[in-house]
Amino acid sequence: MKSLGNLIRKYIAANGLTIYKTASLAGINRTTLQKVLSDERNASEELIEKLLAILKLSPTEEQELKKLFQIQQMGEETYLQRQYIKHSLEAMADLDGWFSEIPPEGAAPLFPSGGHLALQAESALVQGLPSVQHLLFSVAGKVRQMGEDAILLYAPGNLSCLKSLFFSGMYSGNHHSPIHLRHITPIIKVPAASAAPRTNLEILFNVFPFTISQHFRYEVFCFYSNDLLPEKIQYAFPYYLVAGNTVILLSCDSQTALCLRKPEIVTYFRNLFLDSLNKTTALVTSRSMPVNILQELLNSDQAPLCALEWQPCLTSFLSENMAEKYVPSDLPDREDIVRLGSALIRQLARTSEGSCIFSRSGVEDFAQTGIIVDLPTQYIQPLDVRDRIQVLEALCQACQEDRKFLRLINPVTFHLPRHFYAAIRSDDVLDFCGMDAVHSEFNYIRVTEQSFLEAFRDFFQYLPESGLVCSKEETLSTLRDITRRLKEYADQSV
Repeated sequence: MKSLGNLIRKYIAANGLTIYKTASLAGINRTTLQKVLSDERNASEELIEKLLAILKLSPTEEQELKKLFQIQQMGEETYLQRQYIKHSLEAMADLDGWFSEIPPEGAAPLFPSGGHLALQAESALVQGLPSVQHLLFSVAGKVRQMGEDAILLYAPGNLSCLKSLFFSGMYSGNHHSPIHLRHITPIIKVPAASAAPRTNLEILFNVFPFTISQHFRYEVFCFYSNDLLPEKIQYAFPYYLVAGNTVILLSCDSQTALCLRKPEIVTYFRNLFLDSLNKTTALVTSRSMPVNILQELLNSDQAPLCALEWQPCLTSFLSENMAEKYVPSDLPDREDIVRLGSALIRQLARTSEGSCIFSRSGVEDFAQTGIIVDLPTQYIQPLDVRDRIQVLEALCQACQEDRKFLRLINPVTFHLPRHFYAAIRSDDVLDFCGMDAVHSEFNYIRVTEQSFLEAFRDFFQYLPESGLVCSKEETLSTLRDITRRLKEYADQSV
């Protein structure tokens, strides 16, 4: 890793300045600057800003300087972990289209060929990552077409070849039943996880986007291990997949796969998986029925709550009569849903601590459609314009009074997935929510793994000072502008 002091020294020289001249122009104590340049003393944010004001740097050079400053302030591992979470969330945003609509018929497959020959042979060795990906894609496609039993997968969630298997399920279209994938993954045990803190996060972010897609059923189970990857010299093929009448053995690096079709071998690995399953715990717990979701939320400790979501928690700004007004009259279990919904509104209204960081596009979507995205559309109808205005005014008021920390995401520096919600609750659980817009189905996923909790707790604490969120003034200005435009629309419609 480059030294911050050496980098500043390089930029000073490139600007044709001496240390003494730089200190004078920037209004910095010369001794302080010399200690920073020799890495005897950490730079302050004020010192960095003064240097940036006089040094002529390109955007890339300025970004590099700020990056090294952040690393010096927080440590390289913490910096990399925070950046990994940010980039992983933004990568999930790039997948929004996959989870909100069925890929069109005739879409070009990601892995169009390469696995069929191996599947036809009694045994075949496949080498090279692209060929292994083709093989997994092909076996998933064959299972989908034949309507066979679940695919059984025993492998780390961050194994590089697995996304080809996940994406195969996205091509199910309207003509086949969704693939059912049961997956066992190791998780590094705490405190061993501290030696590789991003490994468990890699597993979470690799599997989570696919747990919220209704294009296939995906169950994830885990067991704890001191070492995620075994020594290659001891295990040539430590991982395996069972699909129909085929077993695929996988190497540690995903570069090699052995495809076997002898019935006795298939039976052996199927039984091995089921035996291993008895020794695991569910990594995620999914909920899709609204009565169950509402009851679980009511049973949760709500204060304090730190949430990161595309649309703010607008449910907390509803009135109780809105639950009665907008739940369809012919809905099964309507009385229970109205009762539990009203209780949740009361509970959320009492929650004044915590924080909520959200996107402008989420608020604008509500203003345009009246849809609250954390409430399934088949269970609550869109709010009319007057009620939307009432909710947005209540949101503005809560932000103005600082009843909780309400801030917009800076869209220039941070792109959040559309159908996503993450929250740390005071009872030490991490909740995720994902939505499939086509089916209007929700998965609420609760994670208690300590390494995940620690990483996200740190990320939530980091966000307000990171430049990834807007100021209170910027947030209020945006919310008021959206509300004003909605009022103008309402007046014109009368």
